[in-house]
Amino acid sequence: MAKRLTHAERVRRKLKAAQAEKGITQSDIGTVFGVPQQSVSKMYKNLDAVPLGKVRRLLRILGLTLADIEAIE
Repeated sequence: MAKRLTHAERVRRKLKAAQAEKGITQSDIGTVFGVPQQSVSKMYKNLDAVPLGKVRRLLRILGLTLADIEAIE
């Protein structure tokens, strides 16, 4: 039986897909945020702990909106 993905995993996949589609690396995102790539990786792994302002900024970089994320079931 296939493992059911959590909502957080589905959100991460959406973010990574948008990132790949735009040809943006985590290092590129880190440059915009002024943090190393490892910090971006940690942010992806623990989105619930990321301040909303940073999430909105990340979504803008990736061409997504909060509505796109809210629509993920």
